[in-house]
Amino acid sequence: MSGLGDRIRDAGQQFSETAPDMLPGWVLTVGLASWVIIGVAGVIYLFGWFMGVSATITIPLIVAMVIGMVAYPLCEKLMARGLNKSAAAGVVLLLLFVVVAFVIWVTVKGIVEQWPAIEAQIQAGLDALAATLASFGIDATSINEALNTAKESGTAPAGDALSSLGSALTAGLSSAFGFLFAVFIGTTLLFYVLSDFPTISNYLGRHMGGLPVAVGEGIVEDAVGAMRGYFRGTTITGGVVALVIGVSMLLLGVPLAATVALVTFMTCYIPYFGAIISGAFAFLVALGTNGLTTAIILLVIVLVVQNVLQTVINARVMGDSLDLHPLVILVVTMLGGIFAGILGAALGAPLTALFLKAGKRLSAAFEPGASTSEGYAAEEL
Repeated sequence: MSGLGDRIRDAGQQFSETAPDMLPGWVLTVGLASWVIIGVAGVIYLFGWFMGVSATITIPLIVAMVIGMVAYPLCEKLMARGLNKSAAAGVVLLLLFVVVAFVIWVTVKGIVEQWPAIEAQIQAGLDALAATLASFGIDATSINEALNTAKESGTAPAGDALSSLGSALTAGLSSAFGFLFAVFIGTTLLFYVLSDFPTISNYLGRHMGGLPVAVGEGIVEDAVGAMRGYFRGTTITGGVVALVIGVSMLLLGVPLAATVALVTFMTCYIPYFGAIISGAFAFLVALGTNGLTTAIILLVIVLVVQNVLQTVINARVMGDSLDLHPLVILVVTMLGGIFAGILGAALGAPLTALFLKAGKRLSAAFEPGASTSEGYAAEEL
């Protein structure tokens, strides 16, 4: 922020004026800036450590806040029709669960129905691969024998196998209970966020680290706008991508085009992994019904659409919604995925937009002569 940089530079100059024989002013300015950077990095590190330790609570809370920001307008519409805030929040929450459950059911049902044909096509593909290897003088039989020998040599005794199975079951049950607990916590938090969103946002705006009320409320408004803009852009992008993939399946004569398009649209809200899930689903359906050649063609189309077309559309739409350059959106999304996984990838762009807008508000608040209704008074600088 320009205001913070000006204060660091002024502090360095004042110190150099009071101690002219010590160090040049630019050295002191660089030193102060370095300490500020180290301090910020330390705060970020401590925040990441805290998030890791308290992930069971903090991650569901973050997800609940994000979903609440996006879904609260639907609560407002229901309340305008006569429902109280608790009933409206319950209806929206139930609707979200129904949508998620429906998408999971459609995906599993499509794979189960096509699995016999998929299995047959996979076996046919393996046979074709063996024939191709044989045409190049490679004996596929010897490869299979070597694999079987390695498998047999790595077979553990019965006691070890049972022990490994017990450990796997214990780990699986622990993960399942952890997931269910996180879902329960997230659902509870989301209900309260949806039912009391205005109260929560007003409280956050009025108790934001000693900032003036107008600045704090403005930052909260920026956060809500950034999240809604991000998901609005994601919805538009997901709709276009799902339409292109669905039409491509119709042209190739692959069944379940509407189902795959629905799964593609719903999984667009999951960065990276959503594209893998929908792409694999489309490939398996095509493999089981139309054979390997059509499945490969469809896979190429899916890869081009999800990695080229989706990137272009998403960057353009997000740029308009978040007022960010497409390159910035692409970079912060990848960095968010690297450092914070799926949640970081999803929130990288809106958080960047929020930080930039908050920086402008704080810079304006630190400007000399700013009124107390808009920022800090000049004498507080």
